[in-house]
Order: sequence, then structure tokens, then C-alpha cells
Amino acid sequence: AKHGIGGSEQCLVEVAPYAFLMLQYSLMSAFKRLGNAAMLADFQSQLTACMEILIDLPFHTYDFLELAWNVSSFTLAVNLMQDSTHYESFEEYMRLNPVPPPYLPTWSAEIPRGSTLGSLESQRRLVEATLSLPGPVRVSMLHLHDATAWDDWHSLRTAWVSMFNGAVEVLPMFYFTRLAGLRGCSEELEIRKDLHAPFHALKDLLNDLRKEGRDLRVAQDFLQRWWTDGEPAMRDADILFCGEPVWLCPLLDRIAGRPMLMRFNMAILDEFIYSNGTVSPVLDEWWAEFHGFVERGSAALTSIGTRYTVEQVAYQTGGAVRFPYVPFLGLSMAPRSTLELRPRHEVLLFQTNLPPILAFKRVLKMFASSMAADTSGEDSQAVTLVDMNDLSRGVCRPEMGAYEAAILLPHNPAPIRLIDLYAQGVVLYVPGEPLIHKWIWANRPFGGFDGMPVYRSMPTQAFTNTSSVPPPAGHPPFSGTAYVARWAITQHIPDRRYWLQYTEWELMPGLERFAGMPELLAKLRGRSVQRVEELRETMSAYLQARRADALAWWRAALAEALVTSPEP
Repeated sequence: AKHGIGGSEQCLVEVAPYAFLMLQYSLMSAFKRLGNAAMLADFQSQLTACMEILIDLPFHTYDFLELAWNVSSFTLAVNLMQDSTHYESFEEYMRLNPVPPPYLPTWSAEIPRGSTLGSLESQRRLVEATLSLPGPVRVSMLHLHDATAWDDWHSLRTAWVSMFNGAVEVLPMFYFTRLAGLRGCSEELEIRKDLHAPFHALKDLLNDLRKEGRDLRVAQDFLQRWWTDGEPAMRDADILFCGEPVWLCPLLDRIAGRPMLMRFNMAILDEFIYSNGTVSPVLDEWWAEFHGFVERGSAALTSIGTRYTVEQVAYQTGGAVRFPYVPFLGLSMAPRSTLELRPRHEVLLFQTNLPPILAFKRVLKMFASSMAADTSGEDSQAVTLVDMNDLSRGVCRPEMGAYEAAILLPHNPAPIRLIDLYAQGVVLYVPGEPLIHKWIWANRPFGGFDGMPVYRSMPTQAFTNTSSVPPPAGHPPFSGTAYVARWAITQHIPDRRYWLQYTEWELMPGLERFAGMPELLAKLRGRSVQRVEELRETMSAYLQARRADALAWWRAALAEALVTSPEP
């Protein structure tokens, strides 16, 4: 073909792949400046196809272009989407094309109008009722994920102790918690001794739901059985707490018929695997249940652990259902590890099983070794990357806290590991824009590229607005699903930049952001004791304010959730 680029198979020519992409990019830029629309269109199409093949888009598995050529694939992307303007870098594109700021209301603005949540009368009733109880207050906690269940339990218990100062004991009853992230650690033993229903019971249910012909009654019967089974049973608890998979909670609420705390972090339909996650009639059944849950006022005691999911649920319900943002608090973590601290030159490289991030880590370690060999005679601090994937056993949270610094690569908008390390004062190195966009949206549980279609579904029912303070007119300025439902490197770039502002990676101050491997290693080698202390002071101040605000919600919700006379 003319110019030697007849089809996408021509991406596989016998030259260095990155050099081939840059040659195409240079020619595309030249035709853009010359105003040759026909040739520009040809090269835009060819470059897009070749990037998808060679870099493995949208997952960026083999995307090390900025390391080889000092030009980001995102710089190529913003120029691919333009027929006239040329940007020298993605940073220039961001500066010239700012996105609207995020909408960040307080939790009190998101509770339903007319709710008694947080009232002095509710607090008075709680104290009177609790002091009259014959024994400890029992909390049933339906929660799949061990690390988030542990964080929520410590938030609940801390709020409780702050109200009663130990005068009334509160005890957990965990249901269906999978002991995975905390396996081999002291937290596993604590959860296991209070585990009233095994994870495999929930796993068996989820596997059964994949079969043809299953409807909501299967899940309802499952919950009804566990509601009454055991001694004590779930129904015997003084406080009901329902976590993830949160789609079960509206069903449990109908069975319980009493106040219930509902709290989640991931997509509201995560693990809704009827018909293997495809949109099916049973999904309409569930949305009808959720509609009833909201309309009867049961949603008043609900909160979400990340602002990203707050906005996702609101968008799915036509902007009507807005749950309060009440973040994870890391209250089980000591400010600094009680273990012996690791040497300063050792930096923890967090574990992952995702192929794109594994590839990045492998190249990072190679690059770090090369730099260490080239600068062995210099005075700057050497860096040893301790990759958790290479260790013979898992690392418990206190052991992580023994490191001065750690590298976290984002696999979702709000990982619990982020607050666990943050609360221990570990200096965290995380990708900044545009590097962070390589991985953060390719997640399943939050409805990302890997998420099943059901996760992003929208109901036919109209919902009543739940927040006492409505968001500003025109909110949100971008679709809440298009940028993850229909992926292309040249599409929805402003959307992703806007929604990134709602992730914990952007909201938490004191994180050390890097644009690429050279900057990351330079920052690690050059970090001073003074800089570390400055970052820790910033993190501590933010964390204390975050905890004070969130614990106010927990105290208010507990006052409404306590039932003084559980079912006989």
C-alpha cells in the first residue's frame, strides 16, 4: 500500500515497536501541521490500531513508551483526538483543558431530609436503651471482604467506645467473611473466633446463582435460613450491619424489618452474577427491591467508603439516590509500627496479581538495578525494592508499617491497603496523571473495563431524591458510565480526568506522585528525613480530621440502629 502502511498487520514490521509508533506519530503530526486532512486521517487510524496491538490497550500491559522515548502514550492519545491542535505533552493538554472541580459534599448533606440521624433525642434514647441491656451489645456483620470488614468493625467499635467509655461492651458476629487478605495475621484469628457463618456458604450461593432459571427467591431463602440459624442467630443481634456483596442487603432488610446499617465500597451490583453478570429479568427484580428499600426509608443508615462509588450509584439512579461518603479510617493501625523498623534504603513494592501491573513492576525492578549499578559510586541513597510478590509468605499490616516508604500501583479507585499504610505513616509513592490512567479504570469490582455489564446497569424505576442538599445544577458534567463502558484511547479522556478526582488516590494529601520510573526512583533516592517528617505531618493532620468527621456519622447511625428487643 502507499506509504507502506496498508493495514493494522503492518504494525508487526521488523523494527523496534516503540520506534515504529513514534515514526507514525511523527508523520501524523507533520500531516496535521501541513493541513493534509486525508493523510492525517489515514495515519490517525493506523496509529490507533497499532497502539492497541503493540501496547495491549486498554490495559497498557506493554506500555513503556515514556521510558523509551520520553513521550507518554497519553500524549499520543490527545493528539490523535485532534485534527488541528498539537500538544507537546499531556501536561500541556491538561493545562489548556481544565476539567470542572469535583462535588464533595459533607455526609450530613447527603442524609434524607427530615431524618433524625444525629439528633440529640436519638442519642438520648440510645444511652437509655443501652444502659438497660442485660449484657454486651452484639453486632452481626455480613461482610465478604476481611480487610474492609476489619476496618468497619474498628470504626464502629471506636464510635461506640467514645459514647460509652467502656461501660457497655460491644461484640462482633461476622458472617461469610473470606479470610484472604489478612490470612496468616493476627486479624485473621480475631475474625475467625467470631465467625458465625463460613465464606464457603456464600460462595456456594453465588455459584448456584450462575445456573439458568435462578431468581431472587434463591438469595432470599439463603438469607432467611441464616437469619434464623445458629445460637445466637443473626436475628438475635442488637445491631444489624450489612456490607458486601451489598446487593444482598435490600433483601435482608425486608426479612429483618428493623433498622440496619448498610455500607459498601465497590459497585452496588458487585457479585450479582445471575446469568453470569449479563442483564437479565432477575436484574429488574433486584432494582424493584432496591427501589422499595429506598422508598420505605431503610436507606437512611447507608454510607459508602469512597466518593467514586457515591457518584456511580447516583448516576445509575438518575441522580436521585445519593448515599453519604464515610471513608475508611484505618483505626486498627498504630501510627508507627511496633516492630523493628526496616532500613531506610528498603522500599516496599506492593503485591498484585494483575498482568499489566506485574509487567510494570518487572521493568521497574530491572530499571532500578540498572540505575544502582550506574550510580554505585555516588553519595545519594541506594534503593532496594522489596517486592511482596517475591516473598515466601504474605506481609501483615504492622510489618508493612515497618517500612519508611512503599510504592502502590492503583488497581481500583479506593483500595483498603491505601488507608492502612497511610494510617501508619508510611510515605506512599503513587502514579500521577497521566500514568495512573493506565490501570485504575481496568477494574472489575468497581464496574471498570473488566466489570460485567450488570455492574453499570440503570433501572427503569424513578427514585425519590434522598439527599437533603441537592447537588449543583448540571451535575455531573460527564457520563458516569460511558468512559468505562465504551473504551478507546482517544475517547472520554476528559471524563476519566474528571472522575479521577473522586478517587482516594487524588483526595488524600501527602502522597508522593510520580510521572514515570525515572522520577519515582529519583524521588526515592533523594528523600530526606525532613521531607519524610513533613509528609507524615500532612498525613496525620488529614487523617485526624477525616476520622473526627466520619466517627460523627458512625455515632449518629448507631443511635438509630440499636434494637433493644431483638426477635425472640
